[in-house]
Amino acid sequence: MFALNTDLFIAFCLATTALVLLPGPVVTLVIANAVAHGRRTGLATVAGASTGNALLVAAGALGLTTLLALLADIFEYVRWVGVAYLIHLGLRQWREVVRASTSPGTIAIPRGRSVFGQAFVVAITNPKTILFYAAFFP
Repeated sequence: MFALNTDLFIAFCLATTALVLLPGPVVTLVIANAVAHGRRTGLATVAGASTGNALLVAAGALGLTTLLALLADIFEYVRWVGVAYLIHLGLRQWREVVRASTSPGTIAIPRGRSVFGQAFVVAITNPKTILFYAAFFP
């Protein structure tokens, strides 16, 4: 018979609630792209982020969280790569806005592949999501 560990279940519910209520880099990227470039770009961002999250779920399901625990130092580097990438995206967006304000009508709408790739990278380097899957899927 299946026995439910209530402490683990409560911890899971609290972590899931925090994950849903506290917007992270993926949600921020989706909102920024959708507001700046429209619905299609927002949906491409969602598709990229969902693909990245699916990869993290698959990795957790395959037991790769044990390997991640063994390579905890590498996780720190992955986290900083994610930070650097988000800073890069922010600076690039800022430069586009400054360029558009000096010469109106020149904002380029990003292509679907680049938006998908950005969202994918942001999703797989999101430490909050990685820790969530590593904590609850082993």
